[in-house]
Amino acid sequence: MDSCGCISYPWYGSRKCGKLCFNQKIPGCIMVDMKGMNYMQHVLWKRVFSWIALIAFLGIIFGSVVMNYAYAEKSSGEIQKEKTEKEKELTETKSETEKLAEDIKKSIAELEAFGEEIGKKENEIDIIERDLKKAVEECDAQEENYFTRVKLMVEEGETSYLEIILDSESFSDLFERIEIVNAVAEYDQNLWNELKAKRDEIKKNRDKLVKEKEKLEAMRNQEEAKKNALEAKLQQNKEVTDKIIAEIAKLEEAFQKQRSIEEQAWSQAGKSTSQTAKFVGGKFVFPINSRYVSSYFGYRIHPIYKTRRMHTGVDIGGIMGEPIFACNDGTVILSSHNTGGYGNYIMIDHGGGVVTLYAHNSYNGVSVGQKVVRGQVIGKVGSTGASTGPHLHFEVRINGSPVNPLPYIQ
Repeated sequence: MDSCGCISYPWYGSRKCGKLCFNQKIPGCIMVDMKGMNYMQHVLWKRVFSWIALIAFLGIIFGSVVMNYAYAEKSSGEIQKEKTEKEKELTETKSETEKLAEDIKKSIAELEAFGEEIGKKENEIDIIERDLKKAVEECDAQEENYFTRVKLMVEEGETSYLEIILDSESFSDLFERIEIVNAVAEYDQNLWNELKAKRDEIKKNRDKLVKEKEKLEAMRNQEEAKKNALEAKLQQNKEVTDKIIAEIAKLEEAFQKQRSIEEQAWSQAGKSTSQTAKFVGGKFVFPINSRYVSSYFGYRIHPIYKTRRMHTGVDIGGIMGEPIFACNDGTVILSSHNTGGYGNYIMIDHGGGVVTLYAHNSYNGVSVGQKVVRGQVIGKVGSTGASTGPHLHFEVRINGSPVNPLPYIQ
């Protein structure tokens, strides 16, 4: 506090002394009482809350463009490459989904076949159960008859045989009577044995059918579990497919935006830095020793992206590392690297709105602002960026617009 009773506020004060005076009226000072101080604090806090609200609002706005910001740091070539990889992943996922759907179809057919087989076995078991019941009843009845006769023969054996002897008229008649008795007993025994064997055979067949049915049911349960697993995998694949499709859509949107930004940047860079300056004149020379043009100016199917797009220059086949020449005198306006698309590339301004571009270089040997002359080595042939092999992508731009470069260098 100064002698005038003021507190210096160099960041707030007036254009006069820059002080706040509490009690005295001194020329050049601003008079503020304690109520004024309270008002200042109110204003200060109000401003703080305003800034907090603004920051929160900006957070919401910027939060909605996080994805675009993430893509904004990538070149269109990188985004396209990522999109191509996603499309490949989508193709693989769709192929797997189709296979899963086919496997599920087969599994359903297997389950239906198992159901039919089990139904047949159940019908056979029902029939054989009825046969078995009948055989058991016949066997039990014959067994009862047999043992009843045996019991009677045991209980009345002596009397019966005595009666047979006494009632016989002759020895031959006696033997006949004994044979009849034995034949009846043997018949009963044989019949019972046959019925018992038949019963046992039917029971054996019944047990076999039951086991076959149980085996079929176990196989059906396994197939059902397999089908459920396939359906779960199919659902998972569908979710992955939807996710990939959404990602591809975002990548396509990001690619178009980034491509537009790059085209604008390239267009601006492609315009002569001094369009009022005269063209350097002279004849353009071929940019590399090779004269083999592998791809011409105009629309084509891109060899990597597999989409129809404008080819803004010509591709000249070359050997890795061979020299690249400046087509004419000029000034280097770009010597850069693009991980997608051009890779390492150079742009030279020749005045009069004429610019040449040299791309996919393995090495850039010049820097921005450097003066070059016709035939000067500016870099080396390579295969950087979106390239399938060593070559030079060469462009001529007139006032920022690509034109067919061949008439300029032939």
